[in-house]
Amino acid sequence: MIRLVAARTHIWLHGTIPTESEALWAQAEDLIPDWPGFKRLASTPDKLESLAECAEEVGGFFDWANEKSQDVTFEDKGGGVTHFVVRRGDAQAQEGESHSPADDQE
Repeated sequence: MIRLVAARTHIWLHGTIPTESEALWAQAEDLIPDWPGFKRLASTPDKLESLAECAEEVGGFFDWANEKSQDVTFEDKGGGVTHFVVRRGDAQAQEGESHSPADDQE
């Protein structure tokens, strides 16, 4: 489902299904023809602006993670899906305490 949503987002931004998602899209149309995502292939300026803001927030998280961690790895899983791991090497992380970017703003 994540890959279908990513493909639909690509349609919104570029007008086409990404090449690597064409087979998945066709298979999904056969398996779940009534998926609402197939009916919403156009977006509005407000939704596109919201999508851009979301991407900016995600970028801010990755900037924070790169700044605060000793090890960040990314693996492109294709179809708009990226697996990432953030490892911290400090005592706080080793003790299992949680931390978020919001903690830095206090």
